[in-house]
Amino acid sequence: MSKMCTQKWLVCLSLSSILFLGACQKEEESTHQPLDEALEQLKDSGDIIKMAHANDLIGADQNKNGIRDDVDQYIAHLDISKPQQQAVKQSARALGAILKEDLNNQQTIHRIKQELSQATQNMSVEFMQTTVAQQVFSSLEQQVLNTPKRQEKYQQYKNLSAKK
Repeated sequence: MSKMCTQKWLVCLSLSSILFLGACQKEEESTHQPLDEALEQLKDSGDIIKMAHANDLIGADQNKNGIRDDVDQYIAHLDISKPQQQAVKQSARALGAILKEDLNNQQTIHRIKQELSQATQNMSVEFMQTTVAQQVFSSLEQQVLNTPKRQEKYQQYKNLSAKK
């Protein structure tokens, strides 16, 4: 079983246990912590990746590598090789650029389009199967574009890049 599958299984088991214990608990006996608190503890421990759902577009990038910290953590937890990880990071940077850049400039849109094209091409090479690369990219998109504001900006980019 892969590392990611094992982690998901353990998280599901933990959440099921918490829900079961909560359902068995009498209302007057409040010895177990609420589900929200339990989830926060799992996130704080690193067992569940805490995604940045902040209202801003860019998010925190403490190590200044061009990838939002929560997305960096997501990529680090993927059960993939180092070269595959580098290709995914390249795609994450390209997707992040869409959120950071002013899309009113056609040169910027063209540059991002080239970066994104090169990144997805590198993913296809590293994963050796286009369908696998597409699945990983789709999952990455969900992580990077995890708020309505981010999805809106990405849609704006797609609309503008299609015009050229």
